[in-house]
Order: sequence, then C-alpha cells, then structure tokens
Amino acid sequence: MVKHLKRKLIEINAKRIIRGWEHDFRKLSEKKDIKKMEIMPKLDINQLFLVPHADDELLAGYALTCLQKEKLILAYSGLTGLDTRDENKRIRKKEYDKYCSIMQCRTIDLNENNLLNTIISRENINVIYLPSVIDWHPEHRKMNYDLLEALSEEKVSNIRIMWYSVTVPIEYKRRYMVPMTKREHREKYEIFKKVYLSQSCIPLQRFQLQDRLNGLSGGQYSAECLVEIKFSLWKNMVEILKKLEPDKGLVHDFNKLKRKIDSISGIRKKSEKFYEILMETKV
Repeated sequence: MVKHLKRKLIEINAKRIIRGWEHDFRKLSEKKDIKKMEIMPKLDINQLFLVPHADDELLAGYALTCLQKEKLILAYSGLTGLDTRDENKRIRKKEYDKYCSIMQCRTIDLNENNLLNTIISRENINVIYLPSVIDWHPEHRKMNYDLLEALSEEKVSNIRIMWYSVTVPIEYKRRYMVPMTKREHREKYEIFKKVYLSQSCIPLQRFQLQDRLNGLSGGQYSAECLVEIKFSLWKNMVEILKKLEPDKGLVHDFNKLKRKIDSISGIRKKSEKFYEILMETKV
C-alpha cells in the first residue's frame, strides 16, 4: 500500500513538472523576437568534440555531428559522475560505441596512452567543442580545466574554442545554431531511445523542448546552439573558475543551476544572466 502510494505521488509530480515544461514552452514560443543567429557552416578543417559522458555527444552534438562528420573526431572521456562502478562504465562505453557506429563517426578514447595534447597535435585540430563552464555538472566544467592544461604547451593561435550545452541552454546574443528539421529532430531522440537504454530515466521531453526553443529563436524548427570564445577570454575564465572549485563564488552559483533544470524558462533566465557576467564583464 505504501509503495503504491509513493508511486502515485511520483507520477503526479512528474505530470505536474511536464505540464510546467509545456506551459513555459508555449509562453516562450509565442514571443516574436526572432534573433539573427549565425548558422554554423560546414567546416573543411579538423575538429574535436570532447565527450565527458556517454550521451553528451548526442544530446548536445547530434546535429553538429551530422553536419561536420567528415572532419569531426569525438574524444570520449568515459566519466560517469557518482556511479563509478566498472559495470556502469562498461555499459556506458558499449552504448557510446553503438552510437558512434550508427553515426559512422570517428572516435578516440581519452586515456593515459592517448593524452589530449597528443591528439590535438597529431590530428592537427583547429576547432575544439566542449561543454560550457556555465553548467551545474562539475565534470562538464572539468573538460575546460583539462583542455587548458593540455593546451599549455601547444601553439594555440589557430585553435577555435566552441562551447556547447547539455542541460543549461546557451542564452547569449552572439551564438551559432545548428538547425534541425522536424524529421531530424525526431530522429535524434529516436536514436537516443534505441542506444542509451541505461539512460531511460532521462526526461527527454525537456531536452526536446529546449531544442525547439533554440530553433524557434532563430526562425528554425529546432536547433543545437554553440558559442565561440576568444582563446584569451576563455583562458582567463577557466583559470579563475578552476580556483573556485568545488563550490566557491561563481562556481557555487553554477552548482545551484541544477535546481532550475526542470524550469524551461527559469534555466534560460539564469543562463542569460551568467553569460552576460562572463562574456561582458569578463569575470
């Protein structure tokens, strides 16, 4: 009886949250202020997409992978958050490999024998995609710290830094968008359901609605967004934020973003505020 009641309460709460998402989506999509965002071009240069966790590459970079496939390498870190069991790592890696096989994209495992700086140099990488530091997940921010360390001995004059978003949308006036048609948007999440069985608890509708809002804000059906950071600015941000880990100053505020991820509008407001702080006032 108690278990049944708990299940009922969970179902009721889930429905309430979904109604909130749908309400926020309707309100935000009614706005007519379509922004002239730059469409991400297909690049004829070598690109590296850093993947902290299996499924980040799909949720944040499916459309990008479709666009840049011939010149894009996925670099998999194999991080698993709090669940560090070997079995979990094995399952996540197997799912990730299945995704790469479906997408027919090139992938490299980041490990002690395949150091990031070696890959960047060996593959002559010109563009690096990684999670934005405006993120509640410490392992997403960690990618920035790891990259900065890897680039410390590299020539960086020709390397472009591009941030992508996973659960915190990029709300910044100067950004790239990688559009998806209705069919492409549907296929993205059909692949997720087919591949990432271990992540079946992820609320995909929230991600789908955020993709839709990304697209609508630029006059498209759906989109993934990216923001390019000048190397000097990125380096300054990362050096400062790394000293604030794990929970001081702005990092503490970023950690609190997790409380807002179930509010479609709330997380966007917070995102806009933080991008203004970082990009305009330079920390």
